[in-house]
This record gives sequence, structure tokens and C-alpha cells, in this order.
Amino acid sequence: MLLENDRVIERRKQLAAVSVGVIAIFVVLPLWWKTTEVYRASLPYSEIEQLSIQQDVITVTRHVTVVALLESQPAVDVLFTRLQEFLTSKEKVVKNNKYVSLRYITRKVTEASTVNAVEEKLIASEDIREASDAISTLLALNYTGHFTLVVYPRTVNPSLFSAMQAQAFVARQRLALLQLPSSMETDHMLPVIADTLETVYGGVNLQKVLSESLHTHDQDVMDAERMRQLRPSTGIQLSFTLVNANPSALHTQWNIEQAVNGLLRPFLDHRGINSLGSFSIESQLLYYADLKLGPTKRDGLYKVSANKLPQSLSVLESRLGFQVSQLPSLSFVIYVPPLDKSPLFFYYPPDWEHGFTSFLSPQWGGLVVYNHNLTATDDRLPVDVFRVMPTFITQLKKLLGLPDLERHSDIIQLDRLKSHELYDWQIDRLLEAKMIECIASTSATLHSLLQLLDEVKNMVISDDIQQEVEQSLKALIKSKEYSKDGILDLAFQSAKESMQSAEKAFFDPSILELLYFPDDQKFAIYIPLFVPVGIPVLLSLVAVLRQFVHKEDHRKQE
Repeated sequence: MLLENDRVIERRKQLAAVSVGVIAIFVVLPLWWKTTEVYRASLPYSEIEQLSIQQDVITVTRHVTVVALLESQPAVDVLFTRLQEFLTSKEKVVKNNKYVSLRYITRKVTEASTVNAVEEKLIASEDIREASDAISTLLALNYTGHFTLVVYPRTVNPSLFSAMQAQAFVARQRLALLQLPSSMETDHMLPVIADTLETVYGGVNLQKVLSESLHTHDQDVMDAERMRQLRPSTGIQLSFTLVNANPSALHTQWNIEQAVNGLLRPFLDHRGINSLGSFSIESQLLYYADLKLGPTKRDGLYKVSANKLPQSLSVLESRLGFQVSQLPSLSFVIYVPPLDKSPLFFYYPPDWEHGFTSFLSPQWGGLVVYNHNLTATDDRLPVDVFRVMPTFITQLKKLLGLPDLERHSDIIQLDRLKSHELYDWQIDRLLEAKMIECIASTSATLHSLLQLLDEVKNMVISDDIQQEVEQSLKALIKSKEYSKDGILDLAFQSAKESMQSAEKAFFDPSILELLYFPDDQKFAIYIPLFVPVGIPVLLSLVAVLRQFVHKEDHRKQE
């Protein structure tokens, strides 16, 4: 009876050991594995690699339309053929570039009704600007990426170019009027057309923009214009400050609101500028702000070495005190010097004779010294911001990346604009450059994200990250398609959306490498947990297995 009880007890122990082992192996371990599994949504790795800058060339298409009011159709055909040959040569120059390809699509207007209507506008106009405005309205020249050349003989209206020595007039619209003198052959008009197109298209080197955006360009020789520009973003904060160094002796007032509404707002509301992002404007008065300039007096003038400007800006920036924003900010400062240190100028040593009152700081903003001729008995100074705002707008253009205007010869006359006005074709060059920047930034961000996720295997990839990456990829594809079709505004908007989605995915709070333990630390956590539980279970299973083997051997011997 006692032997039978021992066998029952031994069998129960064996069953308990086996049960615990089975539960541990087939229930506990899978449950632990499932509950500690890292969720990683699938990402389009192959698509991102195929659309990378290194694999896929960005094609920028420019449309050039020619309206030729010449006497014979063969002369028009010759002119159009020479233009095509010239543009083809420009395409070949950039074909050796790795990542950017230029494509020019030329179109010749042959409809008699359109040609006659353009000729009527030229005849009816009293000056060249009136003619360009009328033709621009007639042809509806409001499409980005397009430019129109109107070539006509001088006999159509000799008075249009009478006040100019030029043969070509580049309007503020996407239009140029070229007058063909009666003594010039059509074939000889090509240099004028070439100079005109160089003026319109020569302001931006897209290959250089891309190489600097990808950091493949030598940082030591990076273009100064590119270094001072802001990166594309969803918005920009503009702050205007009037600095009065000694308000106890001089009371200042300024008409900042009127100047912003009269000059700055029309500039920011331009279709090309407002596409860069939203602009917020703030203003303030700052008293008792000593810039520690230490001017030197000579010949009745006070001058400060330009070498002191960085230290002065550091002192000023600590006092500005505008609300901290995630958006990039630009500061524009009007500095009113004390009565006993005016007029005040800056100079580059040792050139004392040439002074200046305004300067630009890359990616920071600008400062203008507001000199005055008040005497010691005067205690009020009305600051005319209308006098200063054109300088600030010029500085803002450079900080936003608007290309400088280049006139390659005296035969080209540019339309004269006010400080807050812009050339439409100048906006096109800006959109091309910003589109390239956004595409390069998107490509770099997505590749960095994939590299990070590949290195940290246990990093969570949420559905939100997957959605942002897919949206970024779709917008990037659209941007390149729009660029290939020459629709610059949509190409830039898609590129900016792609960049924003990529950055939103990369800076997701869950993607922080510090939140995840290395493998060695995981073992340090789980070994003290599983070893005390696992060893007894394992030893029990081994004991049961040995008893089973022993019984089998005993049966065979019998």
C-alpha cells in the first residue's frame, strides 16, 4: 500500500513538472513574447531609395514662347530655329550635372489673330511700360515657369524705345519686348535674345543650390548668398524694433503701422512671397539699450568699425525679448543714436571715407542707423519708417533668397520697380531654388530616418509615422512631376509639404534613441527575472526525462 502511494505521488510530481514546463514553454513564453513585441509599421524602403537624389534626377522645365511680328514667315522660322539651338546648348551644359536637369520647351505663336492683337497693342501704346502691361494682360502671362519674348521691327512703333539706348525691355511680368532695328538682320538678333534670357534665367545656379543643400559642397567656399538665406519653413516671424539709446533726452515716435501696411504688406502679399509661408509681424520700442559701439569722432562725424558689429548684435539680441517661437525669426532694428553721437556711420577699416548706415546679418535680420540733425534743445524726434522700410525690404529679399538681378549688357533695360515690387520671373527663380532645397531636405531626412530605424531594431514605428512617411513620399513624387511639367508653384508647394511630413515623422516623440535600451541592458534586466524561475522548471523537466528514459531501459531489460 505504501509503495503504491509513493508511485502515485511520484507520478503527480512528474505530471506537475511536465505541466509547468508545458505551460512555461507554450503559454508563458509566447504570451511574454507577444506582449513585449515592438510594433513596427512597414515603411516603403525601396520607393524611398528609388526616389533619392542619388538615384533620380530632378528635371526643371522652363517654357519659352516667341511672338515674332516680322515681315516674312521664313524670317520668323530662322529666328525660332536659332533660339532653339541656343537653348539646346544651355541644356547640354547642365546635362553633365548629376542631380539636376534643365529642359527648355519652346513654342512659336503663329495664330494671326494673336499676332495682330499684339501688334495693335504695340501701336496704341505711348511708352514701353504701357505696352508691356497691355500685352501681358492680352496673353494672360500669369503662369509660373513660362516666359514670353515679343520680337517686332522698329517700324511698328519707333517711339517705344526712343528714350532708351536698349534693344530689349524686360518687364516686371514674364515678358520681354525686343525691338529689331531696320538695319539689323534677323540672324543678328540672337545675341540680344541670349542676353535677355541670361538676365531672366541666370540668377540661380540650381546645381549649386542642390549640392549645398546636400552638404556635398565645400563649406569653406559656400556661396555667401546661400549662407545668409533662411531654410524653407511653414512661416517666418518678422520683428521690428525701435531702439532709443537715451529716451530721457530724446523722445521718439514712429509710424510703424502705416509703413507696414503701405510698403511691407504689399510685398508679403505677393503671390510668390506668400507661398513661402505665413508671416507674423511684431513691433516694440526698446529704451536704454546701449550697443557699446564706442564710436570715433573725426571731421564732425562719428564712425564705428564694422568689426564691432557682431558684439553689438549680441548685446542687442539679449534685449529684444520677443516671444520664443518654433518658426524662424528675423529682426529688423532702427537704432536712434544719442544726440551727442549723431550722425553715426559704420566703416570697414581702413577705409574711413566710405561709411554706411545699414547692414545685414545672415539669418538674423538687419539694422539701420536713423541719424538726425537735432540740436541739444530739441527733445522730440518723429521717426519716419517710410524712409527706412525700403532698406528693410531689400534686406528681407536677400534673407528670403530672392536672386540678385543681373543685367549682362547695356542693350537690356529692366523695368523700374519700387522697393516692395517684384519681377514675376524673379519669383520663378526663387521657387525653383526653394523647391530644390525642399526636395534635398526631404531626401536627407527620409534617409536619416530609415538609417535610424535600421540601427535600432526595437524602435517602435507607429502608424502615424508610417502615414507621414507615405504622405511625404507621395508629395515628393508630385513635386518632381510638376517640376518636369514646368508648373513651379505646385512643384514648390508639393516639395514643401513633403519636407514638412518628413520632418514631422523624423521628430516624432516616439523616435528617440534614448528611450530604447541596448541589448546588453535587456539581458541584464531579463536574466534576474527568468533564471530563478527557469532553472527549477528546467531541472524538473530534466529529472522527468531521466526517469522516463530509466523506465524505458528497465522495460527493455525485462
